[in-house]
Amino acid sequence: MLHRFNSFLEGKKEDSPTVSNTNSTSGTRPEPDPESSLNNQHPKPLKTSSLLPSQKYTRHPKYYYFDGNAIFLIENTLFKVYSLQVQADPGVEDYDFEPMMKDIINCPNKPLNTLGTSDSNPVILPDVKITEFVHLLELVLGRPYDERYIKIITAAQSSEIDRPRYGGRITDAGVLAMRFGMDQLDSWAQSQILKLLQTTRQTRKENWSRDLIIKLALHIHDSRVSTYRYDLFGRIMLILSPDNSVQSPEQRESSLDACVNVYKNPTEFSARCPAFFGYVFMVMLVHGPQSSAWTKSLSRDERLVLYAAYTDLTYLSEHNDLETDWISQHIQFKTTCSPKCDSSFYEAIGLLFDLDSIPSEAHALESATPGDDLFSVFHIVSARWFFAKSCHAWRCGSECGKKTLARFDGCIERLLCGFTEKYKHYARSSTASKRFQSALLLMVLSILHYFYPDHERKDESNSTVFSLNLNPTPDPEPSSGGSLNYEHPEPLEASSSLASRIYTRHPKYYHPGGDVVFVVEDILFRVYSLQVQPDPGVTNFEYELIMGDVMSYSSRSQSTLGASDSNPIVLPNVRITEFVHLLEGALGRPFDERYIKLLTAAQSSNVDRPKYGARIMDAGILAMRFGMDQLDSWAQSQILQLLQLSHSSRKENWDQDQITKLALYIHESRISTYRREIFESITLILEPGGLGRHLYSPEQLKSNIDACLNIYKHHATEFSTKCPAFFGYAFIVLLSQGPQSPAWTGRLRRKERAVLSAACNGLIRLSEHDDLETDWVTNPAHMQVKVACSPKCDSSFNEAISIAFEVPSPLDSSTPLDDLQHVAQLASARWSYARSCHKWRCASDCGQKSLAKFDDCLERLLCGITEKYKHYARTA
Repeated sequence: MLHRFNSFLEGKKEDSPTVSNTNSTSGTRPEPDPESSLNNQHPKPLKTSSLLPSQKYTRHPKYYYFDGNAIFLIENTLFKVYSLQVQADPGVEDYDFEPMMKDIINCPNKPLNTLGTSDSNPVILPDVKITEFVHLLELVLGRPYDERYIKIITAAQSSEIDRPRYGGRITDAGVLAMRFGMDQLDSWAQSQILKLLQTTRQTRKENWSRDLIIKLALHIHDSRVSTYRYDLFGRIMLILSPDNSVQSPEQRESSLDACVNVYKNPTEFSARCPAFFGYVFMVMLVHGPQSSAWTKSLSRDERLVLYAAYTDLTYLSEHNDLETDWISQHIQFKTTCSPKCDSSFYEAIGLLFDLDSIPSEAHALESATPGDDLFSVFHIVSARWFFAKSCHAWRCGSECGKKTLARFDGCIERLLCGFTEKYKHYARSSTASKRFQSALLLMVLSILHYFYPDHERKDESNSTVFSLNLNPTPDPEPSSGGSLNYEHPEPLEASSSLASRIYTRHPKYYHPGGDVVFVVEDILFRVYSLQVQPDPGVTNFEYELIMGDVMSYSSRSQSTLGASDSNPIVLPNVRITEFVHLLEGALGRPFDERYIKLLTAAQSSNVDRPKYGARIMDAGILAMRFGMDQLDSWAQSQILQLLQLSHSSRKENWDQDQITKLALYIHESRISTYRREIFESITLILEPGGLGRHLYSPEQLKSNIDACLNIYKHHATEFSTKCPAFFGYAFIVLLSQGPQSPAWTGRLRRKERAVLSAACNGLIRLSEHDDLETDWVTNPAHMQVKVACSPKCDSSFNEAISIAFEVPSPLDSSTPLDDLQHVAQLASARWSYARSCHKWRCASDCGQKSLAKFDDCLERLLCGITEKYKHYARTA
């Protein structure tokens, strides 16, 4: 079996993904080590805090929000958060922290003496570590631009991470999510841990610590979520198996340490997770009397129980309470509906009962030699890995493979629970005389072993790969149609007339415990101000005035704007879908499939890029208006990636609203990091010839004309003022269509055509228009954009510029439109030049400096075209 497992590892590969820091009113905490505690007892939160005022506590530097409504005390550190962030999922009951959470959720006007409302009366979580609570909050408060957060939620897809470390952090979050009744987060955590436990080439270098193994085993048995329980248990059994040859020596030591620790604490483990304890008991027995696990780690009484079990557990087929019939008679877990399924079943059985490691006669479990039958059963149980792998690959419309695996898991669980009962029996009934007999027998066996050494056993490791469906069908997505929001009027500050209007509460984003209410298109949104507050130090943003009132915690009252449904903050030029897209980005949870798709859209090759680009753009624009610059920056970085040319560009269509909204957005935003790169991508889409014609669909080319016509006819003043370079390029695109085109003849008024005609006739011999500054295009040396610090850089520049201006032009044609069409193709020239500059290797960064000069020259040229438009609009 080992050769199959190793050959599987040789072909196994994983893929990897990618982006920053949760907002806070106070500082950032250094990254804590993912320590784990067993938290086995789960004591209830303390409901009395009468002694607290005399003690001094430290406020957590990152997770103490002054406008929070729930205060927790953990290891002398205070956390103040919104109760919404740790509230149970709808319908979840009987969870660990239920009594405490019922007191603090949805109670906006709680008296100060209510538990959890003040620093002197916090909810005490006595058996929770600071790092564990931080790991939970990292997931529920994470933002898309938080690199640490992104690493956690994409860890299971990465091949370059410390998997036990991230597994520890996610386990901490899952355990606390279970105790808070957050079953969806608990389920997500288990799904990610299962992926992190998959055996790969990294496995030989990894070490899942003793405490983490035990905590995970307890968690999957305590959790209400059972979807991944058996698969996770199978992985844990594989880690604990002493015959797993793909483990590191450190992992073997940790696994043995975990088994010894569990065995030495039988009361709790045998009650909470009997199947897990039964497997540990079996592992301890398989190690045998001569092993260090017996001789060095256990007390005399603990060894005597093992001696009694080791000598008595022979002829296992005769121990009816263990129910071992399924090992010799596979009918107990066989589920087939056709001869093809029969074949698949017996193929899976062949992997499970591998004759190389387990002789066929061992299946009868009728050996009188102590340890033989135990050894056989142990191998079969540990081989669950291979059987599950075969069942997942089993193709059947009736899901016979899945049903067979479920029945097999039931058989294993009953067997292991039977071993736990055996342990209890031997622990109870091992009298002094019986223990003496067992010890004497073992002494005899040891002597026999000395003279007649055991035959060599070929131990094989057992492991499995699970194919899980972690992509449930997402909820229907709302339309991502957007508005241009050109004017951005200030939110209405007077709501005297609003009381007489009736609003509908949004079904998802109206949180009763929230402290700020917005109304968008007659829909009320109630959220926590923390979720839409500006980044620290950001000023002069559009909603600064209202957010200043909202964030002034000490002076807020029921009469403060946004404090109640009757006095909401009105956002008049924002659509519901746009605000929802902002909240999706700001409030998303890792278990939300729609949210994860949004986060990873830019890295995916099979998504509708314009659709996700529109959603991210909506979030970015509103983030800019709320002063959330980090979210704004992340949105632009994702849009830039979505705009990159790819094989799918030919099938895509960025509609006119998206193009025009994006152009305004990048020019209005305080974030300029991605402005020129995004501008290049927009002009490349709009370009009437060159790359654009070959790389985009006919529908996209039609949208381009629609966008340019819309800007020219309805928004010329706004665009020529706010983003003159973009307007200049759109004007060129429209001119390039020519007087006989449908765009001119069928969709423009007489005066609008007159301006275009005047420009068409006037914009000839562009090299003679000094105000356009075209020397950098017409000069063969292109000195205006050249930056070179060495002969090598000189050569790199010449190569790059020759590719960009593959067809040079003196811009001296007297034929209307000739020179303009050449200028229109500068978008392709910039694209080619940028690619060459990014490959240009120079310690002084000559490539990037030259590209910046190229962009400056292009921008001045396009702004010059906009000035020409204004001239013709005045004189035509």
